[in-house]
This record gives sequence, C-alpha cells and structure tokens, in this order.
Amino acid sequence: MLRRLAVSCSILRILPCLIRGGVLVLLAACATPSRRIAPPLVVVNEDFDPQRLDDDDFLLKPPAGAETTRVDQSDAPVPSFVNVDGFRVQIAVVTSPDRAATVKDEAAAILGATVYVYRDPDTGLYKIQAGDGRAAAQVEALRRRAKSHGYPEAFIVRTRIELPRAAVYGPEPVVGFRVQVFAASNRAAAESEMANVRDTLGQDDIYIESEPPYFKVRIGNFRTREAAERFTERLQTYGYDTPFVVRTHIETSTEQTTDN
Repeated sequence: MLRRLAVSCSILRILPCLIRGGVLVLLAACATPSRRIAPPLVVVNEDFDPQRLDDDDFLLKPPAGAETTRVDQSDAPVPSFVNVDGFRVQIAVVTSPDRAATVKDEAAAILGATVYVYRDPDTGLYKIQAGDGRAAAQVEALRRRAKSHGYPEAFIVRTRIELPRAAVYGPEPVVGFRVQVFAASNRAAAESEMANVRDTLGQDDIYIESEPPYFKVRIGNFRTREAAERFTERLQTYGYDTPFVVRTHIETSTEQTTDN
C-alpha cells in the first residue's frame, strides 16, 4: 500500500514536466516546414540536332552576328516585253503539239507576223494565233490576209498579248546633257526664244523645260558632256555668249541623238 502511494506521488511530481514537454514537442512539430517533393529530373539529350527535322514549320534563326546575304534587285534587268490585254488572229486549232509547231512555222512564213501557240487548259487543244494588237482594228488587216492565204476560218480573239515595253509605257528616261541658252519666268518668252533659236541654227532638237519658276530653252540630246561642250563652242559663233551644259533627261532615238 505504501509502495503504490509512493508511485502515485512520483507521478504527480513529474506530471507537470511531461505536460510542458508535450506542448513543446507539439509546437516544434507545427513549426517544422513540410517536406516538398522534388520534381522529376529532366534528362536533356545533347545529341539533338534540329537540322535533321523534317518539319517545314520549324524555323532556324541564324546565330547572333552571322552574316546574311542580301539580294540587291536595283540592278535587275527590266523585261523588254510586257503582257497586256489585247487581240490576236486565231488561224487554227489542233490536237497535237507537233502539228501546232508545224502550223506555227508555216503561218509565220506566209503571214510575215509573229505567231504563237496557246494550249487551252480546259480542252487540251492547241490554238495557233498571230499578231499583237491593243485594239481589234489593229489586227483586222492581218485577219484578212490570213483568210486570203489559206486560213479561211481566221477570226479575231481577245487575249493576252506581248508588246515591247516601250510601246506600252514609253521609252525609259535616259540621263544625258543639253545646252541651255535662255531662261524666263513666263512661257511665252521662252517659246519666242525657242523659235529664234530654231531659225538661227536650223535644227529641231530644241526644248522648253519647266523648272519653276522658270522656263528654260535647251538644245540637243547629248550622251556625253564632252559632246555638249563642243556644241557650246559652235553656239558662241552664233552670238550666244553664255551657253552652258546641263545634265537632264534626253531623247535617244537615232534621229534625235546629237552626239556628233
């Protein structure tokens, strides 16, 4: 009996300590951060080469500082011919490309005109057509000639035609030289002087160029400055004291060029 009483007293003495210790353990457990699960390790394949991909949508950017070649189209040749809406004379329709080539060569020799072969994508037939006209009236004479030279079914068709670029857009401007002899602020004075120059020199390559506020009388179509300067010496013999060479657009046909 005395032993049980002693044990009970011992428990009562240590009970406060147990309670305080339990509270501390509980607080420590609450204060400890929860453990996070690390994400799975991603293994990178360093042998990957995007150049081996067959996907056309995959774009490769050039590395920084890499030089890229730029195409300069400023010196690209201007096409000599252009395609526009117009008219031709259709002289035959055949089923064979070989036959079409034969008819084309024969017609070109007989008609003295440019002949084309056009394959109709809808029917697969080969149409032989001659001439190039911006208006139907421009190929009417060719149609009559074709009918009288073995192509009785010849008729005019509307189609795309091929013309020299200059015939559609005019000649390309060419930079050259002229000699200026007069300038005035009104056009009437410039036109009067142009008539005087024409009578004096006996030539027609005389122009009035407007550069506001002046109208300037200039002479010639010289491709080189040297030729224009030689011409100024000639002008001085006619009493023009201060002619001078200017760089401008000129006309370049054989009749109009004055490089001599």
